[in-house]
Amino acid sequence: MQSKAPVFDKIFNDYLAKVSALDLTGKSEILGIQVDDKRIGIPFFNKYYTITPEKITDKQGNSPQHAVSVILCKYFL
Repeated sequence: MQSKAPVFDKIFNDYLAKVSALDLTGKSEILGIQVDDKRIGIPFFNKYYTITPEKITDKQGNSPQHAVSVILCKYFL
């Protein structure tokens, strides 16, 4: 099993910080998301994810694959 290089976590945490800093007020309908304080809910390929400043999780609390996390962050950035 391959392990993930630490640089991927650094980049992902940077993305989360940038997404968390966005002002999404009034944009939820346009983007198809739900915004609640510092929590963003977004449907993506028949799954629902929650983005917070600390992590991205699905409805079961599991983290998605790294590529899915990057795509979700890039959608906002």
